[in-house]
Amino acid sequence: MFRWMLVCAASLLLVANTAQDSWALLEEGRDAEALEQATQASAEGDAEAFAVLGAIYEDGRGVAPDQDKAAAFYKQGAAMGDPYSQWRLGVMIDLGQSKGAPKDAVALFEKAAAAGNTSAMASLAVMHATGRGVPQNFDKAWELYERTAHAGEPHGLFGLGVMHINGEGRPADKLAAAACWLVAGLEGSEAARDAIVQVGPQLSEAQLERLVPDARKIAQQYGFERALAELAEMDR
Repeated sequence: MFRWMLVCAASLLLVANTAQDSWALLEEGRDAEALEQATQASAEGDAEAFAVLGAIYEDGRGVAPDQDKAAAFYKQGAAMGDPYSQWRLGVMIDLGQSKGAPKDAVALFEKAAAAGNTSAMASLAVMHATGRGVPQNFDKAWELYERTAHAGEPHGLFGLGVMHINGEGRPADKLAAAACWLVAGLEGSEAARDAIVQVGPQLSEAQLERLVPDARKIAQQYGFERALAELAEMDR
């Protein structure tokens, strides 16, 4: 009996490793190998493998882009409880790339966010800020963006910047928006980099002098170490 339990445990670990390997192969640009491994893992019942397959077809990685196939794979993964699949399927529904209503997207984001998916937290914040699928609630959006930022996701700061500049739930504040976007941009957010290019020329000389110090406080508050190091270089 004990030997059988060991065999079962080893089999489950193999499936999990296969799915993780598929993600690694995809990140390395080895798309064909990722597709083969994910296909095998999905046949063995691994939920994460469906997320990999969805990503492959959504982005056209080594295959022709196919939104219908991507959504079908994400639906399978989501039904099995995979948070990435839940998040991406919610995004596709929200963008009109898959059937469903905004409330369906919200439900998927909520499930993925509860499992710790930071991208889903940010997407859920967007839905609360815009009132899509839920009543508009700026306080809830702030809370979710802050949770996302505290979890190390720069898009959380990007969202806070958007709310700052639009005066959503707080007085409009271009400097606060720019400081959030500066940190998020240093942490890799292209959207934040684009946004700060737009708002930078609108800041006064006094605001520009405060930008780096304010950004440093934000980076410290949310624990963005890479941004802190870059901001220290800017002060030299």
